[in-house]
Formats: sequence, structure tokens, C-alpha cells
Amino acid sequence: MITMEEAFYQAKLILDCLPSDEYQLIPKNDIDFLKKNMKVDNSIVIDPFCSLEEQNIDDKTYDVLNMIVSKVDMNKIGNVSFENTQVDLNENSYKNKEKQVIELTVENEKLKEDNQKLYETISRLPKIVQKIFIKEDIHKMIG
Repeated sequence: MITMEEAFYQAKLILDCLPSDEYQLIPKNDIDFLKKNMKVDNSIVIDPFCSLEEQNIDDKTYDVLNMIVSKVDMNKIGNVSFENTQVDLNENSYKNKEKQVIELTVENEKLKEDNQKLYETISRLPKIVQKIFIKEDIHKMIG
């Protein structure tokens, strides 16, 4: 668990790994805010050649990045000041995870429905077509 200031530093390190055209989409006042409020910790290192999932990224850092990324999209509509944004990080983190669980549950249900439709379609095929075109292990599953 890192402090908020260290999360700002970790977020800044991650943003520094972005290609310059993407980095320029981030409002300058957000970068300045991170620089002003971050606490440099040499034990925090980001490898630009590894995905974030493979690295030890703190949840607070994800929350900071999420706020910045959401503002980049909003920046096309209007200028929003990062400094005036108040966020309860624990609640925000919980809401993000809850939203992900709901999205995955909906996706899982859709996949189950699609799987059932596929099973029904395959089972209506003539047995000779099933034997010729469907792999043996799938054929065993549908009888």
C-alpha cells in the first residue's frame, strides 16, 4: 500500500511511458498537479515493456489514472480542472470493481445464450454433416 503522493508519482511514471501524441492529450494542469503533489520514491519503478497487469500497480494509482483518462475524453467537450475534483478513492475503487463484475456477469450470460443457440443449431444439422465437419470431441458433446 502506497501513499496518495506516491500514487501520483507512480501515475506520472506510467504517463511518461505513453507515446508523445497520447501524452499531449493529457491536460497540462493535470501533469503539473501530479508533479507538484507527487512524492518521488525510487523503489517505485515502471517497466515500459511490460503490461500494467504484470507490474505492481497500486489501486490508488489506477484511480488517479482513471480520473485523468476520463478527463481526456471530457476534455473534448469542455475543460475540467483536475485540481477541483474531489474523490473518495475507496468508494471509487469499489464502484469500479462493482461495475466490472456487473459487466462480466452480463457478458457471461450473453455467452451462455450464444453457446446454447450454437448447440441447438449444431444439433439440428444432419448427422452426416456433423460427422464430416465437426470435430470428434464436439460431436460427442452433442450426442
